[in-house]
Amino acid sequence: MAHTNEIIKKGASSRSMQSQCGSYQIVTAGQERKMDERKSTQRSSFFTKRTAMLFFVLACIFLKYYDDLGRQNAFDTTNVKIRNEIAKNSDAKEDGTPSQDTFRIKRTLHNHHDVATANHKEQVALTKKEDAKAKKKADKAKKKADKARKKEEAKAKKKEDKARKKEEAKAKKKEDKARKKEEAKAKKKADKAKKKADKARKKEEAKAKKKADKARKKEIDKAKKEAKKARKKEVDKAKKEAKKARKKEVDKAKKEAKKAQKKADKARKKEEAKAKKKADKAKKKEEALLRKAHEAGAIMVVECRRGY
Repeated sequence: MAHTNEIIKKGASSRSMQSQCGSYQIVTAGQERKMDERKSTQRSSFFTKRTAMLFFVLACIFLKYYDDLGRQNAFDTTNVKIRNEIAKNSDAKEDGTPSQDTFRIKRTLHNHHDVATANHKEQVALTKKEDAKAKKKADKAKKKADKARKKEEAKAKKKEDKARKKEEAKAKKKEDKARKKEEAKAKKKADKAKKKADKARKKEEAKAKKKADKARKKEIDKAKKEAKKARKKEVDKAKKEAKKARKKEVDKAKKEAKKAQKKADKARKKEEAKAKKKADKAKKKEEALLRKAHEAGAIMVVECRRGY
């Protein structure tokens, strides 16, 4: 009886511990599932409740079966003793005549059966009481676990929100940094492109200016050449006209000079004739004088000769 009560207590204690362990495992599994599956909270909670109920039913069935098995345990001392007595007395009488031990064994078995029946009833009542107590304890543990789970869920949600906000802030910061980096990169690229465009524009402007200067120089050279040609033409024309006018003037001057020369020649000839006439007259006069003087000299010579 004491042994049976001890087995019942052990069974009840085992059921209580298993129930508590099962509840704790359920809560832990629920928390882990909640942490792992944050986006499916309602679905996870629903499956957690179903799993808890399933574990609770399986625990009750197992404990019931364990108690029944414990009552028929092969290592039970009473059962071992009875089986040993039966085995010993079955070989005592070879002719098959039952001995007093057989009746004693039957009576002992009957008494044991009555005791087992009473113990079974007591155990059933105790089991029901323990089951009710375990159920109450399990409900309390479940309620406590639900409260703890809700608290953990709220804490996890708060932590998740905090982590999400932190991640969002970090992502925003990273995004802002990346955006600023991209903007700086784009600005640098735009500045580089602008610089390249300015360089190309300046190059094109320099090229266009050079081309324009070349064209202007060409036009200026052409204009200068044309002006020089026109000036030369004008100069040649002026020279020709001047030459013609000079020739005309020269011819006129020559004609005038010739006329003047002719007049001068005529006057010279006239003067020469006049001078010749005058010279001839003077010569004749001189010759007459010389002749007279010669004649006078000759006379003097003669006279002088005569005087000597």
